[in-house]
Amino acid sequence: MKISCHLSKRMSQRNISLEILQMALSLGCDSANGERLILDEKTISMALKATEEIKKTLIKIKGKKGISLVIDRDSLITSFFHYGK
Repeated sequence: MKISCHLSKRMSQRNISLEILQMALSLGCDSANGERLILDEKTISMALKATEEIKKTLIKIKGKKGISLVIDRDSLITSFFHYGK
């Protein structure tokens, strides 16, 4: 997506980084009239909670040295933690 000259100037004035813009594009919702993309406080809170849950799960998997899944076509056959491997 192109960034207009106007947007570039406003981002600079308002200290809005490309990373923040990408986050709003990824998580934001259309306004009622469809003229804006809004990333509100409620959505941010939900995303933070989800991120915390993902982090807990990843820490659990890391503690077991990773996980492997055996897949054949569209079937999950088995799974196992790596432990000391």
